[in-house]
Amino acid sequence: MPKHKKKDRQSLAGRRSLAPGQGGDAGGAAAGAPDLDDEDTDGMSVASIAGSDVPAQDDAAEGADAETVGDEERLIDMVERLGEKRAESRIKTLTAMVSLLRCSVLHLPPTWSHLFTLTSGLERCARKGQGIERVLAIDAFSLLCLQLDADELTQDMAEFKQLLLNILTDKSGAELRVRAAACSALALGTFVSPQTDSGRLSEMLANFEAIFSASGHKGDGSVPVHSSEVCDLHESAIDAWCLLFTFAGQDLVRAALQKQMRKFTEILESGDVDLRILAGQAIALIYEGAWDTQGEGFRPPRLPDLKETVHQLSIDGAKSRAKVDRRRQRANFRDIFAYITTGEFSNQEVKLGQSGEVLILDDWTAKIRYHFFSQVLQQGTNTHMEQNSFVRQVFGLGPPVLKVPSGGPGGGRMSKTERRCLLQANEKFLKQNRNAQRTKRQLRLSESQ
Repeated sequence: MPKHKKKDRQSLAGRRSLAPGQGGDAGGAAAGAPDLDDEDTDGMSVASIAGSDVPAQDDAAEGADAETVGDEERLIDMVERLGEKRAESRIKTLTAMVSLLRCSVLHLPPTWSHLFTLTSGLERCARKGQGIERVLAIDAFSLLCLQLDADELTQDMAEFKQLLLNILTDKSGAELRVRAAACSALALGTFVSPQTDSGRLSEMLANFEAIFSASGHKGDGSVPVHSSEVCDLHESAIDAWCLLFTFAGQDLVRAALQKQMRKFTEILESGDVDLRILAGQAIALIYEGAWDTQGEGFRPPRLPDLKETVHQLSIDGAKSRAKVDRRRQRANFRDIFAYITTGEFSNQEVKLGQSGEVLILDDWTAKIRYHFFSQVLQQGTNTHMEQNSFVRQVFGLGPPVLKVPSGGPGGGRMSKTERRCLLQANEKFLKQNRNAQRTKRQLRLSESQ
């Protein structure tokens, strides 16, 4: 059975004891945009070693508090400017807001008085705006989900979530890029919500499945050809599905094995390289979920084309594909093929900013979550990994790292020797926990072939 622990899938309510952290996607103005009326622990890590000089720690904390206050004041100013009449002004404000929420952890209090004004302003922009304005408003909502307490999300953002669901299912009126943004926002809002139970999780997964299933085979068995915009929407839907599936219980895993496994196998034949890679990762995630929930009773599905298709993609040398796409595809599908045939996962290490911490992605659940969060946070990924309490607990990183000024007492960075020793200790721990299960898993796989 893979390293991923069962407790991550057993209880959605239990995971919400991990409270969110308390502590620029720029675009031009859409032509003809209308004016508006005034009216959301399993990863192993290397702990950061902070300096022992207490005054340096105090100075760092005071500096961080001052920076947070400044960012909060900037956000309040942006909230007030969301009601501007001119679409260009609103787009400029939303662009700055998205950049601020990505690059800063604001530690907003649970009773932040501007929350209702902010959420209602974002809802107006997402409902009545056009093009990039709607995308930016939805992106801002996604980032806000990581800045607030989960209870605040429940109280103030229910209407926004319903709007996002309407956008997601609107096949005629909403632009494809707006629907793609809604996929990510709904997935993240569902991920952090304390009210997400297995029923709501199943409904949300079904919404995403209804979108990306169009990349599977047609009724006559042929492979569909989509525009790049449609492929982007389907990729966002698979990304969102995978994030929520990391919490799937036994019933949802069994349903995915029976239905979605075949659909993802069909998507492996898509002409879009990103769709192929995401479908392959989804297959690996389903395998991991099955091993996690069924243990030794899991038998891989009998899909004769699956392993052969994955193997061919891992060695694909077709000159019709771009060289960089071939290289990226082969690298990803080598890992996927190794996992579904032998159960082995290649650990990946991610250095988190200047703190010296290293996040070890040691299973598909951690890899999928990190990929999704990095897509949402973009250039602010390291900042949130270091300072956002909720994000750190999702990846098992412990309390936030206290930022100490570089070059000052305490330094705030680990020496190479310290990093190497801690990495070696983590690797030893992972291998000891994995080796015993690996032999059993390989035996089961050989018996099922």
